[in-house]
Amino acid sequence: PFSGHHATINRILLRQRDPGLMGEEQIVAMADAIPPVALSLVQGHAPASTISWELEFVHHGEPLGNEGWWRMDASLVAARDGYANQDAHLYGPDGELVALSRQMVAVFA
Repeated sequence: PFSGHHATINRILLRQRDPGLMGEEQIVAMADAIPPVALSLVQGHAPASTISWELEFVHHGEPLGNEGWWRMDASLVAARDGYANQDAHLYGPDGELVALSRQMVAVFA
């Protein structure tokens, strides 16, 4: 974030520090870990706020193990006049899509 980079796609690797199975609560926390892509486009610090956030679970069923690294890919869908819309995909350690995220952000730059 705040690097002034021109890429409209961010990718991070993440994992849960605590041992055990991951239920819905932990998956929500993982899905909320990636900073908005729009903040990467800003040079220097700028305040921002989420306007709306939607999370859709693709994986249903038993809790997932937390061994290994998860991956989150976020892409900027549209941005103009301080508003940005992004989509993100959260993949489990096995590469399976676990959740879809959609977020609208206001950036006050």
